[in-house]
Amino acid sequence: MLDCILNILDKDINVLSCAKQVLCYLVPIYFSYILLSYIYSTYRISQNTKKALLHRVQRDARKFDFPLVDDTKKKLILNSSIETLRKLQIEQKIKSEDIVSVFSQRCYTIGRELNLITEEFYDSALEIARKKDKMLGDALKNNDLSKIGPLHGIPFSVKDQIHVKGIRSTVGCGYLVDNFNPDDSSIVQVLREQGGIPFVKTNCPQMTLYLQSENYMFGNANNPYDQTRTCGGSSGGEGGVSATRCSPFGIGTDVLGSIRCPALFNGVFGFRSTPQRMSWQGCSLPMPYGITDQWFIAPVPGPLATRAEDIAYVTKNLINDKMFFRDKNLSPITYSEEEFQSCLKKKYKIAYFDDLGISSSSFPNKRAVNIAKQKLKELGHELVPLKISLEDHKRMKIIIYKSLYNCYIERMSKLFNNKYEKILKEMAFNLFFIRQGTIVKKIIVFLVSLISKRAAEVMSQAKKYEISDLDELYMEKVQLMKELNNMIDDMKIDAIICPGFALPAYTNKECELMGLQMDFFNVPNFLQFPVGVIPVTEVMEGEDIDFVDSYNDIITSSFKRALKGSKGMPVGIQIATPKWKDEQCLAIMKILDDAIKFRKTPEKYFKHE
Repeated sequence: MLDCILNILDKDINVLSCAKQVLCYLVPIYFSYILLSYIYSTYRISQNTKKALLHRVQRDARKFDFPLVDDTKKKLILNSSIETLRKLQIEQKIKSEDIVSVFSQRCYTIGRELNLITEEFYDSALEIARKKDKMLGDALKNNDLSKIGPLHGIPFSVKDQIHVKGIRSTVGCGYLVDNFNPDDSSIVQVLREQGGIPFVKTNCPQMTLYLQSENYMFGNANNPYDQTRTCGGSSGGEGGVSATRCSPFGIGTDVLGSIRCPALFNGVFGFRSTPQRMSWQGCSLPMPYGITDQWFIAPVPGPLATRAEDIAYVTKNLINDKMFFRDKNLSPITYSEEEFQSCLKKKYKIAYFDDLGISSSSFPNKRAVNIAKQKLKELGHELVPLKISLEDHKRMKIIIYKSLYNCYIERMSKLFNNKYEKILKEMAFNLFFIRQGTIVKKIIVFLVSLISKRAAEVMSQAKKYEISDLDELYMEKVQLMKELNNMIDDMKIDAIICPGFALPAYTNKECELMGLQMDFFNVPNFLQFPVGVIPVTEVMEGEDIDFVDSYNDIITSSFKRALKGSKGMPVGIQIATPKWKDEQCLAIMKILDDAIKFRKTPEKYFKHE
């Protein structure tokens, strides 16, 4: 018996000895693999970063010969509406070549200085402009203007992610330097058919994620009113080129506020239509399966410009049969000029709010809403408070962030990893957190909750969702949409006015905590309402002193720091109307703008005359 036991023990010792020997080999191999993977990853990331920086250097080295335009014509071009620019061409007072040259020169100088632009194709735009001039000349000789489009000879800018045939879309990523667009997006095709000329692409955040338009390739899009502040995002470059009059109008995109934020921060107008009225084809990011399931988050392209009338004019010439012909996923409801004109004459019941319970707004933002209220009352409209419960605001926010995580952020995180793209420091913590396992995430959420409960609440939504979870989320969204729409219908509300962001443009230093503070955008986002932005006022003396909310956490402190020194920055509001009532939204934007008549420009770069 004893011999038997000794034999078994001897075998066990031999097995243990073998296991130790195997581990002695495997452990160094494992750590060598980790080290080599890190070295390889670091190398690939550095190569992509070098590609990004090299592309910027090569772009900046390009020189252009712009046709000379005299000062009188320049002044006329820069101070005219889009419709007037078309009219001036027909009257032979200016040429399309003049218009393209003036705006191209401004993008080449001001746009580069403020990091507002990405891809430049002025030469091809000027060539098209000369053809437009010949086309108009022939039309005038034949006394037939039927083929002269409503945007004839007028240049327009587009956000970097929007496809223009033969032009790069990099969204600020080095690995996409060679990503040339094979075709125009639907929206660019329609604008071309209406006579428009794309001439430049504009800056956006790395992969368009943030409300801060910064990336390693083209730098940070700086606000023309104060270069220590942001242009916003993700269509920040568009907001900047509109404010500095580097483009007559531009096209951005809006998922959760990406047209409205730059419009607000740069003191210009912006419009996000009902999602199914503008085509998203050719606007998507280079991600597997596109950006999102549109049932959860509806992405929309739309215009930014310096006049309410220009926003309406561009929208009128986009929402048409040509757009529907290219994208059968759209509703075939074309823009009605008759409806727009009728809406200009109506009296409305308009709801308002300047505080969400879950978020507060600064004093200048509250004052902007109050100015709008008073002007609308003076015009005979009825103003009533909109009281959405704190619980419903929280439900909305959670549904939106769950959708955002599932439809976009998780995929984007994997893309950064798989494509070896260097992550901006402002986004690094968020993406690090997303990549962690369940237990580590819970620990991080707990630690964050000690300094900011609202941040922890949002972060806790970043988890794996099964099909059943998404089904439940969708049903919850539909139910809340129904409840909110019923409330708005019962109140017979025609429109809603509110802040778009809690503050005027925040400082670049505060972007890490500000970049995802989108609460005031939630109501129109969630209900898929058409929504526009108009500038109303500016921050006055003494209004930049303090910011108060119910949380008093690290985000509150960031808001306070960001508000300081904001005197003179533009402040605007959102105007939203029920789904499909885009013409009504545009009409109320014009009614209110005509009443307020707030005009402010960054005088270092442009001054209205």
